[in-house]
Amino acid sequence: MKKNQYLIAGLALLLFISGCSTLRTKRTDPQPDVLTGQWEMVRWKDFRNLEEAFPSGVPNFSIEAEKGTITGFNGCNQLQGKLRYDRQTGFLQFFTLASTKMFCNTVPELELTNSLTRVNRYKVNTNQLVLMVDEKVVMEFKRIVENK
Repeated sequence: MKKNQYLIAGLALLLFISGCSTLRTKRTDPQPDVLTGQWEMVRWKDFRNLEEAFPSGVPNFSIEAEKGTITGFNGCNQLQGKLRYDRQTGFLQFFTLASTKMFCNTVPELELTNSLTRVNRYKVNTNQLVLMVDEKVVMEFKRIVENK
């Protein structure tokens, strides 16, 4: 009788421990392998005119997904950092973002950098990149196609 109680208690403990260690991610359709490329911002927050918000130039980024890097222009300064992503789950995270320190009084570059660090999901197709926090869209980009 005691043997059965120990067995049941052991199984319950094992199930509890394995349940706590399971990473739960929300499954979505796998994203195509087109994250790498040059991207120019087309929508962010409630800005109706990005050219007015960023008079020195609209933010644009170069993503090298396999290297895990992002570089580009945040509307005032050059930006660089690292990223992690998972095509199967749509997970995307930017981290260790750094930029040059040119003073830009009218450009919301710190707010843009903070928005990038909160991103945790993405959707991408050949010409559009959508960055999200959970299910909420925070910014959209179009692919910059080089003329050859």
